[in-house]
Amino acid sequence: LSPPAIDSESTIQRLSNGYLLVIYNTPDRKTLKMSYSVDNGTTWTGITTVVTDTSTHFIEPFVVQMDNTVHIFYSKSNAPLTLFSLYKRSFNLNKYS
Repeated sequence: LSPPAIDSESTIQRLSNGYLLVIYNTPDRKTLKMSYSVDNGTTWTGITTVVTDTSTHFIEPFVVQMDNTVHIFYSKSNAPLTLFSLYKRSFNLNKYS
């Protein structure tokens, strides 16, 4: 696969196993996806939907790696301005190696 087309908020991080992990919005910003590269971004595989919600837009995704688990944090655009809402999905890296 070629690199994902990223035209909205995204984040990329090099993981402890050397892979690059990208978290990105689809163009309508209603789905967060992730993909990884084992060759420094030349090719991307493992495109996986992290979360989909047609009632909101996802914003500010970021990644934290702890041991063999990748935690993906994000917020939603329809969260109240007075309350910061943070959501999380986790994936075990062993599945992708």
